[in-house]
Amino acid sequence: MATYTSAMGPYRPTPAPNRPANPPRIPTSPNSQVNFHTPVQKEAIHEQKKKYLTAKYGAQQMNLIRKRLKVEDWIDDELRILYNCEDDADTYDCEIDLDDVLDLDTERERWQYIWEKVCNAPQQRDVTERFIEDLLQKAKTL
Repeated sequence: MATYTSAMGPYRPTPAPNRPANPPRIPTSPNSQVNFHTPVQKEAIHEQKKKYLTAKYGAQQMNLIRKRLKVEDWIDDELRILYNCEDDADTYDCEIDLDDVLDLDTERERWQYIWEKVCNAPQQRDVTERFIEDLLQKAKTL
C-alpha cells in the first residue's frame, strides 16, 4: 500500500470499513466483451439505422395525413376505372395534383382544372363528371 506525504504529515489510505480490501472478481461470460467496429461494420450499422428512420406526428396531424392518403388512394382507384386499367401493371395518362386542386379559389376553377386533366378518359362523359363531383366533395373535407 502506498504512503503519501504532505505538509500535514504522512497519509496512508485505509479501506472503507464495510468493503473488503480486494473485492472478489465476478466471472465473465463469453458474451460480455467489448467489440470495436471496423469502418465497414460502422457503415452497415448506419445503413441499417437509416432504413427505420420515422417521424413522429401528433394525433391530429396523423389523422390529417391518413385522411389525405385515403383521398389520394381513392383518386388513383377512380382514375384506373376511368382509364380502363385492368391490373396494377396498366397505367393511365393523367396526373391530378391534389395540392393544385386545393390551391384554386373557386369551385368552378377546380372543376375546370380536373376536367382538363380527365377529358381524354375513355369513359362516358357522365361517369367522368361524377368522378369530378365526387373529387370536389372529398377535397372539401381536407
